[in-house]
Amino acid sequence: MTVNMKFIVNPDIRLESITKETTEALYPLFMEDIRELNRWFGFDADYSIQNDYHYLDNRKPPYDNAIVVFYRGVPCGRFGLYDYSPGENSIYMYYWISSRFRRKGIALAAMGAMLKYLGGLAVREVMFDVDRENLASIKLLEKYPDIRLKSEGKHMIFACDLQAGRYKDGQTV
Repeated sequence: MTVNMKFIVNPDIRLESITKETTEALYPLFMEDIRELNRWFGFDADYSIQNDYHYLDNRKPPYDNAIVVFYRGVPCGRFGLYDYSPGENSIYMYYWISSRFRRKGIALAAMGAMLKYLGGLAVREVMFDVDRENLASIKLLEKYPDIRLKSEGKHMIFACDLQAGRYKDGQTV
């Protein structure tokens, strides 16, 4: 199944399903942040664009997908979905905004749009696996009252029940 997501968040920010072209546009920004990404997500230091091409060829949208974040028409980050559990109707989401584009409210706005998108797919719960030292990500998640800490260890698992509240059926209140 191919799902092409296009979602205008506000006049400056839009989200679109990843393509080969946007992968190639994001790659230099990704490599600028590779040390940080390796720390938070476990990416290899020898990560190459071939890893992304492999992902593009093997993903299964809408529940295994990457969404590119555009800021004023320029690709600047991505949100991703992984480990969909049909029995639990839950999914994990990751996010990354290039260090060049941070502190502009991009992640905050894109997060709300992604929660709305997943609520529209009738996903019950979205979870976030965050390293406890990744304070910026923790602060972002804490800005959403529907996202709560579910468990903690070296990594903290945050969760949002999309069907219990404001994101049900893709609607916000």
